[in-house]
Amino acid sequence: MAHIQNLVKSNDVNLLSKKTVALLFLLISSPPLCAQTYEKEGNESATAAMARPKIAVLDFITITKTADLGKNAAEILRNCLAETGNFTFVDVETIKRILKRKQISLSGALDQDEAKTLGKVLEVKNIVSGSVVEAGGTYTLNIRFIDAKTGQVVSGKTITARNPDFCREIIAHSANEGFLHKLDAKTPTRQKPSEEISGTPGRPQAPAAQPPTPAAQAEPVNPPAAPAKDKFDPAKEVTFEQMLENPDDPDLNYAYARTQVRKGDLKGAAGTLERMLMVNAGLHDIRLFYGLVLYRLDNLPEAQRELQAVRRSNAQAALRNEAAIFLREIKKKQKLTSVSGGLTAGPEYDSNRNASPTSEKRLFLDTPLDLTGSSRKRDDASFLFLGSAEIRRIANAQKKHNVFGAMSYYRANQNKVTEINLQALSFKLGGTYRALRTELIPTLIYDRVLLARKKFLVNTGAGLRLERKLNKVTDYSLEAKYLYQDHLSVPDITSNPERRGGFYAFSAGAGRVLTPVMKLNADINLSAKRAKKDYNSYNELAFGLRHSWLLGKGIFLLSSAYLGRDIYSEKDSVICPKKRRDTTFRGGVVGGLPLPSMHRKLAGLKDLTLTLTLEHFRSGSNIINYTYTNNKAALLLSYKWQLGL
Repeated sequence: MAHIQNLVKSNDVNLLSKKTVALLFLLISSPPLCAQTYEKEGNESATAAMARPKIAVLDFITITKTADLGKNAAEILRNCLAETGNFTFVDVETIKRILKRKQISLSGALDQDEAKTLGKVLEVKNIVSGSVVEAGGTYTLNIRFIDAKTGQVVSGKTITARNPDFCREIIAHSANEGFLHKLDAKTPTRQKPSEEISGTPGRPQAPAAQPPTPAAQAEPVNPPAAPAKDKFDPAKEVTFEQMLENPDDPDLNYAYARTQVRKGDLKGAAGTLERMLMVNAGLHDIRLFYGLVLYRLDNLPEAQRELQAVRRSNAQAALRNEAAIFLREIKKKQKLTSVSGGLTAGPEYDSNRNASPTSEKRLFLDTPLDLTGSSRKRDDASFLFLGSAEIRRIANAQKKHNVFGAMSYYRANQNKVTEINLQALSFKLGGTYRALRTELIPTLIYDRVLLARKKFLVNTGAGLRLERKLNKVTDYSLEAKYLYQDHLSVPDITSNPERRGGFYAFSAGAGRVLTPVMKLNADINLSAKRAKKDYNSYNELAFGLRHSWLLGKGIFLLSSAYLGRDIYSEKDSVICPKKRRDTTFRGGVVGGLPLPSMHRKLAGLKDLTLTLTLEHFRSGSNIINYTYTNNKAALLLSYKWQLGL
């Protein structure tokens, strides 16, 4: 211990990061954790003391921005134990080599079988594992001491505090509140899993039909009364300060974890749930909850480990079945090749489907003529259908990069204005290259559009998109695209080939997570159309805002608004002697409602979503032909699917 204290006082401390120094003080402030854990076992007999038990300290799993924080914490603990002179250690490189050979993750989440296997191969008496979690300025150090022969946790400790007063809080709490476990106490007799779940005071029993998941935050079943102990309803909010008042209370920690999940702090919830499992590894419903949180964090190997432990346990059938469902989802995600797609269909209504001018007049040779017949404003209903499919292949072992191919088919059959029935077939071929927080996505594009069953437009081109995440709540994107638009002559629009030419587009956008359930995006778009006839060429500048709101149980509300300005290159003398200038506005909302959230009898239709779209479009122009409005409404049913190959 003196060696570590000298290290802290020396100038070498400047070489350590602020967070590593905080962990150093944390371990120093807990001498019973380092010395007393094995003191009882080492003093049981003189022979055992002379033999100097052999132990293995694994690098701790790190759930922070600082990748080496867990590694540094484990090294500090090794030094702390070495100071006692009572133990021999397996060197770190040997541990890593064995873990790799046995295909065991170097993590603080060993299951019982893996701990026994590792202990046998390394020929050690005890294994030490743990984790370091940082969430919202809160630092949590979890340490577990495992009997290598049985694979069971013989003792464990969790230490939690806030930064920047990290060291002071830990030392004060350790001295004044009896922060450490008394390791000489007898280990409580382990109950059957079902008894552990139902008999835990203050924590809800998982209902048979609805096991707990992070997404479904239903009201828990009221637990049985327990005398002389306060209850913490997991549906209620629990603050960090409340949790610090009794950091070893599993009921309070469970309620706090549920609070963290509801607020979107999944990393913090993972740390809280892990602490509970260290105290009692037989809480299978909590292990399931922990596995689902890891799944939401996209930590698939660790999620799989926890869910497999639930699946192999004697937990309630509902818990094991829930674990099996998510294990299948993990297997799909872990496949090198995945196929996904969707189908959408439903009715749509337009108040001005033929874009008839608001003035009810149209210029011809600069003379306004009254609209007649089918040129007048016509509302119409149509039936929409959209189908899409995508195949994606992971291109490297680290699963960073992938290639993909996608196709989609769109069809809109009008009830009245059948001359503008649309069909579109689109293909994309591209890939995703990932480096740090950046994604680069090149794409090849081919579109084929039919108007009234006649080939109207063929697009061929390419695009390049860059996406970068600045931090947990902010991201930005840049995108460039070029299309050659081959407009073809059709019976109703014989002049269509005059619009043939290139289309150039560039956009920049940024997104900000406002709350765990809300995000705001803003973007700016620059585009240019170069046509065979200059009066069809234009430059456009547009601004857009998008807001996403997740309302719970899969329900969402999306809203958007776009404002654009188009300036055309040349006048169309057939219409009037002025260059065309348009200002357009488009605003709308989309509400989504998964069918299972409508009624419990629809629970089996989890992949179906009902959406309602409302949109207003307004075009203002210096030429009356292009000034018009249109209101749109659509009620669509969507189905999504995914397969792993």
